[in-house]
Amino acid sequence: MKDIRLLQLEKNQILVMTRPQGSIFVNGKRYDTTHLHIREWLECIRQGKTPSCNIDAAFQEAMTAHMGTRAYLEGRTMYWDKDKEEIVRGELA
Repeated sequence: MKDIRLLQLEKNQILVMTRPQGSIFVNGKRYDTTHLHIREWLECIRQGKTPSCNIDAAFQEAMTAHMGTRAYLEGRTMYWDKDKEEIVRGELA
């Protein structure tokens, strides 16, 4: 079992997670969770395991976020062409 500290949330507390920065926010206060990611990465190296977010999962998450940003800024839908491995612009919204 992984030794990961979880924050106990009280009633009416708000939790916001921001993965890329390795931080979580509880009621506006920032908690840095980078050490948990580094610890998992080192454990995976030592034990020959796959991290919970390997390179394929990280790529998918990054492309999804990038497509969402482009769709919002350009006011159109975006699609992923898996054969060409590129973003395809859709119709204007």
